[in-house]
Amino acid sequence: MKRDILFNAENLVKIKGIMNILDKLAQKYDTDKGRYKTKTGLCAKDYTRYYHEAFCHRRLDVLKVLEIGISHGASLRMWKEYFPHSQIYGMDIKPQYQFSEDRIWTFTGDQGSSWQLQAMMEVIKYCDIIIDDGGHTSKLHLVSLDTLWPWVAPGGYYVIEDLQTCYRPGEYKTMEVLKSQVDACNGRGGLKGIESIMFAKRLCIMKKEV
Repeated sequence: MKRDILFNAENLVKIKGIMNILDKLAQKYDTDKGRYKTKTGLCAKDYTRYYHEAFCHRRLDVLKVLEIGISHGASLRMWKEYFPHSQIYGMDIKPQYQFSEDRIWTFTGDQGSSWQLQAMMEVIKYCDIIIDDGGHTSKLHLVSLDTLWPWVAPGGYYVIEDLQTCYRPGEYKTMEVLKSQVDACNGRGGLKGIESIMFAKRLCIMKKEV
């Protein structure tokens, strides 16, 4: 009952101008996924309001989160606090971004290499949430999606961020594939086991059926 009250109260915090808990954590850890510009000058992407709406009911249940694209680890620390029982994993092509701390474990690797992704997942196993905030090209998006979607746990989510990059010359293939998943949700090909797909500004969240 207390848990239901907690998450119902959090769901009420959707009024424009009022921060939810994930907005506050984004600000605390200085990641650009929140609604305010970072201290280093990165523009706010305002993803946290969509993430909170999608994930708040799972906060105590999520056990593994993987994010591709680490930078200085701000969003990994945000996820660590938001999901108190979860192991947080990160992958980046730049070895200088690799680090580890309590409940955070990172890998150095190329998201454009299916075998490197597969090798990493053989270690991690199934994830409740996988977020692609990596190289932001159609080639990287699609290699990662094809390789990692089977590793999304039943009822889990696969996210691609910064979709505005898909409108650069030669990069629209990602949007074509994502739009085709609308048909997949209705049993017309596409990703196996997809239950729903949600588009927001610069963001796509896909959910796998249980």
